[in-house]
Amino acid sequence: MVALLEREIRKNSDKKYFKLNYIVSKVSLASTAGGNPTKDDIDVLMSYLDLVEQWGRYEIWVFSVCQHYLDDNMLDYYGTEIFDKSSYYKNVHQNQQMVIRTMLNLADTWLNRKKLEKALVCLNRVKTIGIPIEFFEEAITLRYLEGHYLHLLEDPKGKLMMQDCAKDIEKYGYTQAAQELYEEIYDLGEL
Repeated sequence: MVALLEREIRKNSDKKYFKLNYIVSKVSLASTAGGNPTKDDIDVLMSYLDLVEQWGRYEIWVFSVCQHYLDDNMLDYYGTEIFDKSSYYKNVHQNQQMVIRTMLNLADTWLNRKKLEKALVCLNRVKTIGIPIEFFEEAITLRYLEGHYLHLLEDPKGKLMMQDCAKDIEKYGYTQAAQELYEEIYDLGEL
């Protein structure tokens, strides 16, 4: 994908779309391979997002790919931007799902950074938006992250909630995903 987009940039140097997709692909590849994208690549993506007046699916996608590389201030700023527009996204099923997933990913990032207050804000934003019944994965993820939040508060119910989520998805046949959650829960250890 990166090589294909690189060729497209050479053919269409005036089209910003190809350059943005190229950079997003590089960032995604770096994160998948366990590396870090360049600061310049992240800066280009953030500059693009800063200039966009109305975010859509594309902008949410760009943000979701690079969110793990943002500092706390930028992460907080863009999370608020997305949430503030969530009523606009509510009208389109797929957009609503993307916003919910983005808020859940933000909560997970905050939990991993041990910024519990910020994580709680994101979890509450998801509850404010509301998870429709057909968003099974998002509902389980919300419950799992709430359990992780409680665990970090040293509440023994937290780990139990997380384990229940793993059992639920295992019950529905997602054994690989459940196994990954069990391993993640085990790796948390005792506080």
